[in-house]
Amino acid sequence: MTQFSMPSIFLTLHGSVVSSLTYKTQRSMGKQSKDYNLTWMLPVDSGFYYMLRLHFCNIIPQCNKTGQVVFRIFINNHTFEQEADLFNWTQDSAYPVFKDYIVFVHDPDANGKKRDLWLATQPSPISELYLDAYLNGLEAFKLSMNRSLVIPNPEVCNTGIAIKENKKKTLYAMIIGGIGGTLVFVTIFFYSCLSTNTIQTQRCYWWQVIRARCQHCTYRCESY
Repeated sequence: MTQFSMPSIFLTLHGSVVSSLTYKTQRSMGKQSKDYNLTWMLPVDSGFYYMLRLHFCNIIPQCNKTGQVVFRIFINNHTFEQEADLFNWTQDSAYPVFKDYIVFVHDPDANGKKRDLWLATQPSPISELYLDAYLNGLEAFKLSMNRSLVIPNPEVCNTGIAIKENKKKTLYAMIIGGIGGTLVFVTIFFYSCLSTNTIQTQRCYWWQVIRARCQHCTYRCESY
């Protein structure tokens, strides 16, 4: 985004009320203008007309005559402006202007699903000073021929599904963790009991050996 210090900008536009910041900044292409288009994708409901209002204002001090910056405007791969020359539209700098373009977003499946509405700008080779394209502001208006903006089958937001899945995963993790903890406890208890029994068995064994030897010694002493 490029911002320039400009004198007072006239904001009295018939049929449009916008902030002054809209015309004090702009999105431009700069040195990459030969490699790509300046593009916006707007997800909209299909089966309706849309009016795109494009806001422009020449805030580049070096551009002070017609033909210096000329660009093309495309909407859904259709050319709407072959030679957009802002200075030619306003005949001066720092004068804002907007252009309205109406386009229909087709709905071939008649299901009202979301589709991308494309807007793109591209430098024109006839530009004398800069191969560039820019835009200061963009508004999109949904239009209806029957006074209804409702789509027949609204799409369900995926946010709720994601939350349910997360809850299920959390529940599964708690169950698995509880089972794992129980198995560890049982295993420790089993080995503890086994160790205790082993020690008791060893004690009984040595006591029997000692007792047997004592009896043997007593017998031998008595024999003498």
